[in-house]
Amino acid sequence: MRLGVDFTLQDLFGAGDCQCRNLVTQLVAGLLLLLDDLRLRLPGALGVGLSWRVRSTLTVSADYTRTFWSDSEIDNFFTLGKCITPTNCPVPELVVGDAPESAGGGLYPRLPYPTLTEDQRDTQELRAGLEYVILKKRFKWPLRVGAFTDRQYFTNASGNAPRFRGLTVGTGVIVGPMMLDAAYVYEWGDYRTDTGDGLVDTSVRSRRLLFSAIYRHGGR
Repeated sequence: MRLGVDFTLQDLFGAGDCQCRNLVTQLVAGLLLLLDDLRLRLPGALGVGLSWRVRSTLTVSADYTRTFWSDSEIDNFFTLGKCITPTNCPVPELVVGDAPESAGGGLYPRLPYPTLTEDQRDTQELRAGLEYVILKKRFKWPLRVGAFTDRQYFTNASGNAPRFRGLTVGTGVIVGPMMLDAAYVYEWGDYRTDTGDGLVDTSVRSRRLLFSAIYRHGGR
């Protein structure tokens, strides 16, 4: 049996990572860079996992990860209004809280990231799965199934974070030092949001097919 714990600290980024698309944005971002005002705080995370080899051909595993998106913020985020002429561009106005931005753009002292407009929740991911390996001389054929649940960082119309769920199946081939894997992931979730003009129902259905190849030098 194996038990693992992982903790990631919060990251802080400055305006030097900004990729600007037009001259006005470059000028404003450059000013913020000089003032060291534009900062992005990405969340830390805590994870714990457990793996148990029931027998030589069967392994069961589970893990839990909590990412602290409720602490993720961006300081001095700004938007720019449309320039009337190349030399006549509106100056962003200071906006406190989540008030709607003006036509001339806005400068926001602090906003939640990445939603920018609402309170955020910590995400929670719980995953479990098992692997059975068919052995025949040097040929190994792993078969895998799993399930997971994933709480989102945004909130629905009732103020709660929606939770998505998913199923996975996978297989692979191990021949000598080569390991080839394939997996199919199906994830679904439903939630309702309030746009201000009414309630909107959203259904998420995601299907992904993943492949990987690993070469182990020396066959280990």
